[in-house]
Amino acid sequence: LADYKKNPGSGASWDEVKSKIKSGKWATGLLVRPKAEQHITEACRWYEEKLIGLGDEFLLSIDACLHIITRNPLVFQKKYKEVRAGLTDRFPFGIYTW
Repeated sequence: LADYKKNPGSGASWDEVKSKIKSGKWATGLLVRPKAEQHITEACRWYEEKLIGLGDEFLLSIDACLHIITRNPLVFQKKYKEVRAGLTDRFPFGIYTW
């Protein structure tokens, strides 16, 4: 998705983010649950409706947060027992891990 940083209106999709996950560019063991995929897709569409290209920026933010989680899963604060929340930098969206 680095190419989308250069051209944010180029149409990044959740399918492209998923393919990056499945391609092994992140650590193995990362599982994005179907309900989480649905939430990300809905949020992406909502942002894109508000401003063209904002959905792409949202996906880049998700991409960055997932990358941090795979490199150092303990970096985020515990919210409950062993559940940690990684927050995106720009958007009010959290990714929970355990």
